[in-house]
Amino acid sequence: MSITATQSWTASDNQSWISVSPTSGTADDDITVSVTSNSSGSSRDGTVTISDNSGLGLLSKTIDVHQADVPSITLSASTVDLYGSSDSDQVTVTSNTTWSYYVDYWDDYAWLQITRTNTGYEYNATLSIAATRAPTSGSWEAQIVIQGGGLTRYINVTVYP
Repeated sequence: MSITATQSWTASDNQSWISVSPTSGTADDDITVSVTSNSSGSSRDGTVTISDNSGLGLLSKTIDVHQADVPSITLSASTVDLYGSSDSDQVTVTSNTTWSYYVDYWDDYAWLQITRTNTGYEYNATLSIAATRAPTSGSWEAQIVIQGGGLTRYINVTVYP
């Protein structure tokens, strides 16, 4: 960011996660505004203020800084075991970003029924996972792939007789 000035000036920020450099100058100069990574779980706002050094507050420019939160998707479980064609389980998905899912079957059978129920916050949901049929011996496996905000999460599902 460039500053055009005919007198001395100061630059300041109002949040610990924002830094500005240099913090003062006597004429035209470039300043750099930096922010630390946002792992707070929510977006945050702050300001950088450029002021003259007259002490009278005659010239001042405020720059708004908005930083989005880092996308996150958390699962209450990453493995689900189902026993028989009438068994079911639930996995809670807690997220701050939009997401979708699909099922990757490791065999040729589509044997899962998945129902998404949104809970509370816009992106949180419960996935109800049910077996619609089961093998007569051995097991079948599938993976529910959840994607959103550049993230991928997996729920490994196995159904037994």
